[in-house]
Amino acid sequence: MAGTQTFVGRADELRQLKAWLNDAITAGPRVVSISGEPGVGKSTLVDRFLDDVGRRRSTVTVLRAACYQDVSVPYLPLATALRPIGDIAALLRPLIDDTPERSDERRLHLYVGAADVVQRAATEARLLLVVDDLQWADQGTLDLLSHLLHVSAQATGGRRLLVVLPHRPVIEGPVAEFTARLRRADWYHEIELQGLDVFSLHELVEQLTGQRPARRLLEGLEEASAGNPLLARSLLERLEHFGVLTLRNGYLTHRGGEEILAGPAELDEMLRHRLRDLSRPCQDLIVVAAFMGEGEDFTDVRAVLGTEESRFHALVEEAVAAGVLRDHVVVRFDHPQVRQVMAQRPRGARRQQLHLRIADHLESLGDPDPSRAVAIAHHLRRSGALADPGRVVRASVTAANHAAAVVAWGEAARAYDAAIEALEREDEGPGAFRALLHSRSAYAHWYNHDNPAAEQHARAAVEIAKHLGDLKLWADALQTLAHAMWSGEAGAYGNPQDLTPFDEYLTAAGDLVPGLQARVHRVRGTLSLQIFDVDGARRDFARAQELVDADDLRAIGDVEFARAGLAMSDLDLEGALRRFRHSRECALATGNELQRVSTLRGEAMALWATGDLPGAADAAQSAMSAAVPIAAWAECSVAASIAAGVALARGRFDDAEGLCTEAERLTRWAGYPPTMQMVHSVRACARATQGDFTGAHAALDDWALAGTRGVQRFRSVVQAMAGDHEAVPAWRPRPIPDPVSLFDVASMAAAVEIGDIVDDQLRIAWGAAGLATALRRGMRFDLGWAFFVPRLAAVAAARLGDVEQATDWFELAASEAARASAAAESERITRDRARLLGPTMG
Repeated sequence: MAGTQTFVGRADELRQLKAWLNDAITAGPRVVSISGEPGVGKSTLVDRFLDDVGRRRSTVTVLRAACYQDVSVPYLPLATALRPIGDIAALLRPLIDDTPERSDERRLHLYVGAADVVQRAATEARLLLVVDDLQWADQGTLDLLSHLLHVSAQATGGRRLLVVLPHRPVIEGPVAEFTARLRRADWYHEIELQGLDVFSLHELVEQLTGQRPARRLLEGLEEASAGNPLLARSLLERLEHFGVLTLRNGYLTHRGGEEILAGPAELDEMLRHRLRDLSRPCQDLIVVAAFMGEGEDFTDVRAVLGTEESRFHALVEEAVAAGVLRDHVVVRFDHPQVRQVMAQRPRGARRQQLHLRIADHLESLGDPDPSRAVAIAHHLRRSGALADPGRVVRASVTAANHAAAVVAWGEAARAYDAAIEALEREDEGPGAFRALLHSRSAYAHWYNHDNPAAEQHARAAVEIAKHLGDLKLWADALQTLAHAMWSGEAGAYGNPQDLTPFDEYLTAAGDLVPGLQARVHRVRGTLSLQIFDVDGARRDFARAQELVDADDLRAIGDVEFARAGLAMSDLDLEGALRRFRHSRECALATGNELQRVSTLRGEAMALWATGDLPGAADAAQSAMSAAVPIAAWAECSVAASIAAGVALARGRFDDAEGLCTEAERLTRWAGYPPTMQMVHSVRACARATQGDFTGAHAALDDWALAGTRGVQRFRSVVQAMAGDHEAVPAWRPRPIPDPVSLFDVASMAAAVEIGDIVDDQLRIAWGAAGLATALRRGMRFDLGWAFFVPRLAAVAAARLGDVEQATDWFELAASEAARASAAAESERITRDRARLLGPTMG
């Protein structure tokens, strides 16, 4: 593996631990139970927490020990952990008489003495006690620990103690009783670690391999590991060992079948022991149950197995008694890894035959439940060549439609792809139905943020539709192609795009289908705007508005949204707000949830630019909340980056960093380049403003690695702010943009910021006129670095000798900063005004 760092997906839990440590220091002791299955990341979370504590809190004394499965020496874990602050074992030595009659006296002596040791140490320092693998703790350790916790909670002083107890889930026994007692205390907290979600699993694979994983690899790992990071890592290592990992179109994927199969080697030893003693028929039952999934009725499992009823119930009882299953009526595995590994046990033809038997049984039930349709399609797809192609097509299309209806876009994409593959097996040639399937698959892949697959299917649909002369199919495919183009890795602002497919359509369509032409002009114009061809975008949007049907609210909403983006570019911020809101009205009227999210995100951006930071924060939060139910992760990532920029503008740097992390996490999955442009800019500005210039350069390095434009201007700002003036490149005169657009403001603001620091009048003069234009048009903050336009316009006027104008703009800057609650900018305005216009202006 290329990388070893594997702390991913636990940022919230890490923040909770830090918060509870602060509570323990200021308000009294806290106890945290961290439960989770083997390999889910308990130790990794605790290790990262302790590393952070070690770096930032030199006054915290860390005490750590572990319980062991095969060692039950009473009190050993606590005696080991507390050794740095006192010898617990020595508390028993004065009692020479070790007869059973004096056991209570010995226990009393130990409990009182141990409590004194902890209280004395907690008075002198802050204590952090970690007892790993609590599920193996002996009764004596649990009783002593319980006493220490309650004594610390009741003490009037010296209570600066945080206790962290990682353990596997326990249902009964001494540890379950111990945690049940603790739950009654208000100083007790619980963290239950689950498997990683797909976003964090994506990040894990990137860290381990240094490559971005393809959806096929990621979904295979997710299915085989249930998000367990240790199991996912083991599976990746096995794929690497067998040489089946490969790069395709810049993404890491694997050769061979669709499935990634786990085996017994990936199971925890305790779980292997449970399975080892089961009879072969019982293991066969567990395999079928694993194939069918959690919650399925055992009646269906028995039907697939074909086992006689009394014999079947005996096998279920055997599995329950062994601790593999938890229920006699429905499938409930005691441990998710058992299901994951047992579901991978059959191989080759036997595996395909079992999938087909399950599909046959589920179809025989005639159940109209959509989840059944998805399950049938899944098993038919996994049956390979054993299943009739026509049957696969019908089941897959039905399943894809159901999956899309509940925004399960990954499942929908797989089902559409299975239907396409089955059609190819029938060898009927590229007809309209195949074009339709490619188009729908492209949309599902795009919504699943697999842009390479979306673009591939969209182009296939375009070619078939063009060959057939089907303008409707052709326009649909072009719209999805445009989505994939501006959402994919080449979709960063300023990167070139090939608009030929859209031009070909418009030429072929002539004046035959105005509504379809309007759609194509709209997406072509959006691509033009993204490559900074503002005039081209203006022509396309005007033509789309002319052609759109007055009764087609969905199309009108799309065009209004596109024109709002153009208004933003033209610095017509009020016009942009009106159009975003009109577009949202259309979205609400037509039930277009994705458009509603997009308009909220657009409104947040426009409000940020105008300096209405509270309004921008509310709109960004609304966009994020609305994006989650429909899995619109790209829009959610943009909204999070906007929220980060707003926090930056308000001087809330920790909030800005946290939101940047969330936006980046979502973008690793969604792959939407404009988000990362904003994230890197916000992060670099937040760090530079706080004097962390090394961190700012690191953020800009990440930006440069992403291959997007605009990094150098901000690097020069950081160099100037850090006092590294010699590193700032010499100014190269260039034409002043006319007219000034939104895309120019950052360059002009950076020129004034740098020019003021390094005393370069040419830079200042170049940026001054554009900033004055942006200011008069209502722009207050640049989007990204959060340059405050009124202050920089005032600085430029003062440096160029226009004292009257500078005075007016400093006054405007002060009032606008106060309105925006931008405390950091208010302080800078006061300093700059006094520095440039004299103390009387302060």
